[in-house]
Amino acid sequence: MEGMIARNNSWVAARLDGLRKLRWMPAIVSNGADEFEWGVGAFFWFRDNRHWLSLWDTNVETGFLIRSVQNAKYRRLIHFPYPFKNARASLLGITNTNSALLTGCDLLNKPSGLTEQAEMSSYPLSGNSHTVYRYTILLPEIAQICELKLSPQGDKLIWFLQPDPGRKGNPHINVWLSDKLGRKFSRLYTLPSYMTVDEVHDVRWNPKGSLVGFVANNALWAISISQLTNSK
Repeated sequence: MEGMIARNNSWVAARLDGLRKLRWMPAIVSNGADEFEWGVGAFFWFRDNRHWLSLWDTNVETGFLIRSVQNAKYRRLIHFPYPFKNARASLLGITNTNSALLTGCDLLNKPSGLTEQAEMSSYPLSGNSHTVYRYTILLPEIAQICELKLSPQGDKLIWFLQPDPGRKGNPHINVWLSDKLGRKFSRLYTLPSYMTVDEVHDVRWNPKGSLVGFVANNALWAISISQLTNSK
């Protein structure tokens, strides 16, 4: 099933063929603030396909909100201290160790500034451990981070990096693959120069984690990573 936020701020989950649709109204969590106050544009399914995770944030509290497809009243809020100074957190997904992965990279405002590193935080979602793992990923090149996506399996990251965007002409966007810790960077592809930062959007993995698709210049593009990962 795919999901979205409707105009009245309700959650809507539906099969792609439209044969089944479920709707939940927003949940009042605390202090009169509902879960749509800030930053829940991105949400991710758990591997049981019955629960999903979103980032819940107000000026007072931060946390992860877990909802259920089977029970509209089910809500689990996991509080955590805000991980990044002077940066807006972006939720990347759920890792293969069942942790929520956040980045301090500004993925909402384009173009972003040049950087040589990415700040990351990993939060356990199950068990008794509340240890937060914070780490820094050194990028393979000084660049703008145009897009950053965690694979459905939760073990790989796809990066769209644009080096030296201030130089004359249209700089190329390089597509890189790494593991979730930012190791073993491999360049997959260099986009044509006419594909600018503003025109590349809606980057998505396929469910098997073998393709990465995106929209650019009114066309759908796909990059295969299966040959690269199978050759190692």
